[in-house]
Amino acid sequence: MSEVIFPVVLEVLTWGYNRRNGPPPHDLSVNVRWIPNPYQQPDFHDMSGLDQPVQDWVFDQPGVAAWFESLLDLLGPIVAGAETSGQRLVTVAIGCQGGHDRSVSIAIKLAEAFERAGTRTHVKHLSFVRGPR
Repeated sequence: MSEVIFPVVLEVLTWGYNRRNGPPPHDLSVNVRWIPNPYQQPDFHDMSGLDQPVQDWVFDQPGVAAWFESLLDLLGPIVAGAETSGQRLVTVAIGCQGGHDRSVSIAIKLAEAFERAGTRTHVKHLSFVRGPR
C-alpha cells in the first residue's frame, strides 16, 4: 500500500485584540491595526470584512496592497517548507481591534490568493459577531 500524502492546509484565523486575552495558537501573528478602521466610516457600520465594499476600502488604503504582496512573499516559503517537511498545518492569526473588518478582509484575500496557488485554506473568525458591535 502506498503512503497517502496530505497537502499542507493554511489555516487563517481572525481575532480582535479587544475581545481576547492574546492571539490564538499560531505559527505567525499579523497585527493589522495600522490599517485605518473602516468602522469609522458611517457607510460601513452595518457591514464587516465579509462584505466586498469593506474589503475594497481596506485594500484601497495607502500601503495596504504593497504590504499584502509582502505578506504573500513571506508566507509562500513558509507554506512550501511546511509541505516539504510533512507538516500538515500552517496557522496565521490576523488581528485587528475588534476582529470584524480589517482582519477579516485581509484573511479572505489571503485565503483566496493561496487557493489560487493550489494551497488548501481554512478561514475561521474567532471574534466575529453579526449585528451591533
